[in-house]
Amino acid sequence: MPLTRAKKEELLNYLRERISEERDFFLVGFKGLNTEEMNLVRKRLRENGGEMKVVKNRLLLRILKERKLESLSSYVEGPTAIVYGDGDNQKIVKVLAELSQELTPFSIQGAWMERRVLNKEEIERYSRLPSREVLVTQALLLFSQPLYRLHFVLKGLISSLSFLLGELLEKKKLEGGKNGQKETQ
Repeated sequence: MPLTRAKKEELLNYLRERISEERDFFLVGFKGLNTEEMNLVRKRLRENGGEMKVVKNRLLLRILKERKLESLSSYVEGPTAIVYGDGDNQKIVKVLAELSQELTPFSIQGAWMERRVLNKEEIERYSRLPSREVLVTQALLLFSQPLYRLHFVLKGLISSLSFLLGELLEKKKLEGGKNGQKETQ
C-alpha cells in the first residue's frame, strides 16, 4: 500500500528527529527475513533500549542528504532499516552482531557513531569490546590497586614501628628496673 503524502511527511519528520549528526544510528539489511524473525529482531532491540524502523530507501537517502550524511548512502542497498536507541549503544551493537550471526539474512550495513561513519567490520570490532560498565570497573580496579599496595606497605611499616617501640619500651623498663635495684644497694 503506497504512503499518502501526509504519511510520508509525518515519516520524514520522524526520521529527521532520529537521524542527525548528534545521534548514533545503524543501517541494517533484512532481505529474506520472515515476519517471525523480524519480530524477534524488534523484540531483542527493544529489550536493550533500541528501536528499528523500516524505511523506503528513497526516503532514507533524502534524509541522509538533508542531514549532510551522504557518506552513508553507499550502505543503503536492498531493504534497509534504521536502528537507533536512546541508551547504551554498546548493548545495541552487541545485539545487532548476535542477530547477524543467528539470522543469516540479517546484516549490519553501516553506522553513524560518534560523529563518524563505520563500516560492517568496524561495527563488529566495536561489538567485541566490553560494555561501558565493565570498562569503568576495570579502570577503577587499576587505579585502586596501587592504593591497596600502599595501604599494605604502610600498614606493615606501622606494625613494625609499633613492634620496635614496644620492644624499646620493654628494654627501658628492664634497664630502669636494674638501675633502680643498683641504687638501692
